[in-house]
Amino acid sequence: MKHLEDKEFRKSFVRLIYLHKIALDGYKKADKEVKSLWSLTTNLEQERNELLEINKQLEEEQKVLEEALELEENISKCHLDALEVARQWRVRQSKEKDDNLEKASRKIEMLENVVAWQNYLTNKQLQELPTLPKKQNKFKLLTNKVKSRIKQAKAITQEKFNTYILQKDK
Repeated sequence: MKHLEDKEFRKSFVRLIYLHKIALDGYKKADKEVKSLWSLTTNLEQERNELLEINKQLEEEQKVLEEALELEENISKCHLDALEVARQWRVRQSKEKDDNLEKASRKIEMLENVVAWQNYLTNKQLQELPTLPKKQNKFKLLTNKVKSRIKQAKAITQEKFNTYILQKDK
């Protein structure tokens, strides 16, 4: 009991208790931070998984768009080949160039430019597609616009070619 009366001993004992309290508070605070960091880590992991899923969906959609574009390019090439064959046949048959042939040649050039522009847009849009979903909608609109222009040019050229064939047959 003598040591309880000693002031220095009591001061050091109180300091020791105070230090233990501070350490215990620090452990409690650290435990809370660890729990909060664990929760944050879990949330970030879920968000990462969601982003990976979105990325997979975008990649699949990109593949579908690339396949559709490739199909359109093949169709355009077939049309261009058909127009070229028709032009060659007409030159052999008539040995003269008339307005319809010049128009068909312009259409061929226009379709070639459309295909080149479409390739340019595809490369540009596909580079931006995974990072910006808004650009994907613009790419779809541009692709649809190009498709409709190709269809219009094809229809006009086919109509004029058929008219020419009918005139030649008469």
